[in-house]
Amino acid sequence: EYQIDITLNNEGVSNISAISGTLTLPTGLSLVSGDESMFIYSERTPAPWEFSYPEGATVETNPLNFLLSSSQNALVSGTEGIVFSFKVKADNALTDESEISISNLRLSTPAGKSALAPDVTITVTKKAAPTVPGDITGTGEVTDEDVDVLIDALLDGTYPTDPSDPMFAIYDVNGDGEIDIADAQAAFNLSMGLNADGTQK
Repeated sequence: EYQIDITLNNEGVSNISAISGTLTLPTGLSLVSGDESMFIYSERTPAPWEFSYPEGATVETNPLNFLLSSSQNALVSGTEGIVFSFKVKADNALTDESEISISNLRLSTPAGKSALAPDVTITVTKKAAPTVPGDITGTGEVTDEDVDVLIDALLDGTYPTDPSDPMFAIYDVNGDGEIDIADAQAAFNLSMGLNADGTQK
C-alpha cells in the first residue's frame, strides 16, 4: 500500500468550502478504503468536512467522482499543505509506467462561486520486487531507509506474516523464519557494510 497526499496552495483565497473532482486509476492499481472514507481527511479538512460519492460507489468504482464539503459551510483551514489523501495498492496487472489522474477538479465557495483547478497527474513507476534480504525499498542494497521501514513495520505490526509471501524473505533478514527485532539488527549491520550477523565481510 502507498499513501498519496494531495496538497493545495490557496494563498489569497481563504473561502474554499468544497472540493470536487474525478479520480482515475490505471489498470493494476486499486483504491484502499480507510477507516472513515475512501479518502483520508487532513488537518485542513477536519469535521464537519466529509466526503460524498455517487450512490453505490465503492473502492472498485473507476473513475470515481468525489465531493469534499461541509453542510455547515466550513472553510479549508490554512492556505497551503495537504487537503486530503488516499491509499492505493498494486497488483501484477500494473504496467511499467502509468498514471493516476484527478480531473474536473473544482474549488467552490459558500456563495456558490467555483473555479476549475489544473488536473493532477501522478506518474506510477513499477519497480522490480526486492530480492535482497533487508532491501525492503528495492534499491538493490540495504540502507538506513530500509532499517527505518523495518523498525516501523515491527512497531506497527505491518510486516508480512505468511512465509509464502515473497516479501517475508525480505523482512526475515537473518533467515531464521521469524520477523522480529533481530532482523532490524541484521539490517542495520548490512547497512553498515557488515555481514548480517555483525561480522566483517
